[in-house]
Amino acid sequence: MVFYLWLIFAMLLFSLELFLPGLVLAGFGAAALLVTLLSVLHLPLSLQWLAFAGLSLISIPITRPIARLLTHLEPQLANVDYLISKEGVVIETIDGARNSGRVRVETEDWRAESDRRIPQGQRIVVLEVQGNRLIVSPRDWGEEETDELLS
Repeated sequence: MVFYLWLIFAMLLFSLELFLPGLVLAGFGAAALLVTLLSVLHLPLSLQWLAFAGLSLISIPITRPIARLLTHLEPQLANVDYLISKEGVVIETIDGARNSGRVRVETEDWRAESDRRIPQGQRIVVLEVQGNRLIVSPRDWGEEETDELLS
């Protein structure tokens, strides 16, 4: 009978782990599963609980590094930061004096600024995003690539 109680307890812990990040209950579930096997030896219940507590404590330093490895995610860039270093084309001449113009990067049109004049059709690379403007620099490439982006 005790065997089944430990087994149900282990399965409950593993089931709850599905809803929690970071392997919080996995170590406890593993400890309960091991105690399930120990319960076959008909040890006193107090020893089974002691074994569960000890195995749970041992599981913590084992599961923490595994959880860190599994949950280590690359930092996601803020909304438009992905545009930095992307290439595009000038669709409205960027005037260095007025510091304004428009560029197309991927499928989106953006206001753009540069420290120099960049004519329409010129390829650019995005250096920085400031609010709703892109800071760009000219990039010299063939015209067929530029025509492709303008269409």
